[in-house]
Amino acid sequence: MVRKLAKYMKGMVPLCLLSISGMIIEAMCELSLPSIANNIYNSVSTQGTDTKGYVLKMGAVMLGLAVLGLVGGLVTMKTSSIVSQRFSYRVREAMYEKISAFSFKNIDQFSTSSLTTRLTNDVTTIQNLVMMCLRILVRAPS
Repeated sequence: MVRKLAKYMKGMVPLCLLSISGMIIEAMCELSLPSIANNIYNSVSTQGTDTKGYVLKMGAVMLGLAVLGLVGGLVTMKTSSIVSQRFSYRVREAMYEKISAFSFKNIDQFSTSSLTTRLTNDVTTIQNLVMMCLRILVRAPS
């Protein structure tokens, strides 16, 4: 099943890699923020002098990481949406071409509502699967 659907992903490997990279950047930024906050807390509690400059500097680093994580998340959302929409377009197009080539006997065997459901609901479900795989599957191990 996967091999049959993989042919519809041709040419989208760079976008998939960009989506995965964005998710990795977002996860790394989110995972580094608590340790930086812990370092700030430890330095403030142990040192009594000139902690204000250190706190402001590390706060700026945390803000920068948060913005970088946001950009990574936005890149992931945009590219995974593009990939899943192109994929579903190709699948729908192939299904439409296959249905158009049916003989009259086959057309009489399948109802119009069944074919419409296949062209909409089933392909939309696969589209959501592709999008969620690009967004969540990479993040799940972290």
